[in-house]
Formats: sequence, C-alpha cells, structure tokens
Amino acid sequence: MSAFTNYNDVSKDYDENRKSIDVKFYTGYLLARSNKSLDELLILDAGCGTGNYSRDLLDEGVGKVSILDASEGMLGVARKKLKSHIADDRVADIQQHSLPSIPHKDDHFDAVMFNLVLHHLGDVASNCKVESTSFPKTANAIQEAYRVLRPGGVLFISTCSTEQMLSTLWYFNIIVPPRDRYMKRWAPIPILRHFIRDAGFKHTDVTVSLNTTAMAWETHSHLEGPLSKEWRNGSSYFSQATDEEIDQIIARVITMREEGTLQKFFDDHEAARSIMGQLTTIMAVK
Repeated sequence: MSAFTNYNDVSKDYDENRKSIDVKFYTGYLLARSNKSLDELLILDAGCGTGNYSRDLLDEGVGKVSILDASEGMLGVARKKLKSHIADDRVADIQQHSLPSIPHKDDHFDAVMFNLVLHHLGDVASNCKVESTSFPKTANAIQEAYRVLRPGGVLFISTCSTEQMLSTLWYFNIIVPPRDRYMKRWAPIPILRHFIRDAGFKHTDVTVSLNTTAMAWETHSHLEGPLSKEWRNGSSYFSQATDEEIDQIIARVITMREEGTLQKFFDDHEAARSIMGQLTTIMAVK
C-alpha cells in the first residue's frame, strides 16, 4: 500500500481525476532506443494504479504489459479497464505487491515504469536535510528495476521537482504545512539521478513537458475543486493534510473566491507551469 494514502478507499475517485501522461513520448523513446518493434516489447507498469498507462500503451501498439500495485482497489479498476487486452493475452500478469521489491526474474522486461509512484514508498526526508540516505526504499526500487530490465531496457520515472511543486501545483500552495510535509516524501531530481547512476544505468535523459498536468486538465483547472472530497481524492497530497488543515484549505478557497482572487492565484501558478512544466520524466537505459 501507499505509505500514506488508502487507495482501496479512493480508487474510484482517483481514476475519475487522472489520465496517462505523455504515452506517445514513451513509445517514441522506446522505438528510438530499442532494436525491437513496439509489438515485441514487454513493459512492467510498477505501481500501475488504475491502469491508465498500461491501457494507453497497449492501445499504442505495445506488445504486452505486466502490472503490479499494492492496492487491490486500484487493481480492481485496472482489471476492468484492461478487460479486452486481458482477453487478447496482452496482459502478461497482474500482481498485488508492494514496492520496492519487484517479483520478477532478472533481465525480463524491455521497460519498467514508475509513474508518480516513488513518493509512496514511505521514505521521508528529515526536517534538517534532504540527502540520498533519506530515500533508501526509492534507491532499492531503482536497483530492482535495473535487475529486471534486459540489457538496453529503459526505466521511466515520472516525478515532480521541488521547484515544480512550489511554483506550478496551485492546490499544493493553498496552505503551506501539508505541502512542506508532502515534499519531504519526494526524492529531488539530483538524488534520483544519483540512484540511477549507482544502480548501473549507462545513459540518462531528462525531459519536462510544458503541456501536461498531474491531474486531468478538467480536474486541475476546476478552481472550486478543493471544496469537494471526491476532487481531493484525485491527489495523494490531500491525504497529508489533517482534518483541521482541510478545513483551512476549504476556508481559504472560499475566501479567495469571494474576494475575486482565486482565478489570479490559479493563473500565477499556470504562468510558472508554462515556463518550467509540472512534471519531470527521467529515462535511464541499462
């Protein structure tokens, strides 16, 4: 399970507020880096959630996927979403399993994906210093990905940088305390790259998309969304907030709405997103 979000409870709301991000970029990168065609590839979706990435990759022509997630609630949604692909034998296996370990043999996959997953493993930086020793489970997950990848295989990690969280995720910044606690769960990009290098990967690329958002655009741009529990279930961020802090978030959104400043608050964060993007993707080649 996520170290802090009960996805068995929120899986339905989560799925309604999320979509895959940059899947065509993934397939393009794989074609550029692999000597195989898409229909020959086997990809592990580690921490697959409700299966959006797996479904869309299969729809794009990827041969097979394996999926795993710690939450049976999330896997239940994924099974329904992937029903036709399961019937066509394009889902190699479905496992309920908690990272960082990966229950597969060495040199097995052409690609492994951690899509907005690693911050759920339970690592938390100390109050005084963020350093690599603060994220042992994240390091272990990357080592496991290296182990199960075939030579030439690709690891994809989608994440948010510290700067992206501070500047572009408007709902993170309504009040400060839960944001600061949440950020301590995310290994900064330089630390992720350090773990990738130490695991043995021979090549790394980093890309930022200026056109994507962590939640689906319709959800992200709904300015009164934080007033709704179903909307808040679309982001694990809100599970970091106490009941009192949720009340403070709601009160501040209402105050900004009544003062006519809510749209500007959103627009200021969107202006930053247009410059630095909201999500960062790291690609590492074994």
